[in-house]
Amino acid sequence: MGDEQQERRKYKRMKLNIPVEINIKETNRKYSGIANTITPAGMSILIDTFLPVGKRLVVDFKIKDDLNFKDVSAKILRVRDIDDKFLIGIEYLNLSPKDIEKINNFSEAISFVKRIKLFAHITDEEAMYLRNIGKDVNFNEGQTIFKEGDEGDAFYAVVS
Repeated sequence: MGDEQQERRKYKRMKLNIPVEINIKETNRKYSGIANTITPAGMSILIDTFLPVGKRLVVDFKIKDDLNFKDVSAKILRVRDIDDKFLIGIEYLNLSPKDIEKINNFSEAISFVKRIKLFAHITDEEAMYLRNIGKDVNFNEGQTIFKEGDEGDAFYAVVS
């Protein structure tokens, strides 16, 4: 990716395969697709039906249990033909700043997991799994986390 395009990107992308329900309000037609790239600003969705650039739609999607979105207004920015399917790029139009921050924080958490050398080559979906089964634990400066000889029952990634 060129430096110009990287500079334009405000948010990190997550490569996840999650189901998305699409509703075209004016015709009440519904479609199902798979989002394969998600950012706090929009997503790319693989669908069976052609939808034109500029079309407004409503999407429902769930990244994980506490990141569940319903009735998100969106607009199609681009369409690409891939075999017998269509990859549409959409921009969210009505996500609240709080929801944008939630998606961004989750994206940053996945990115953090992948910056750990041991996990550098895992997929975003695998990083999401690790992040979902893990939990944040805070320790005070100088507090003992474990001692030599303790039986191991956890994995810690230390963030200073």
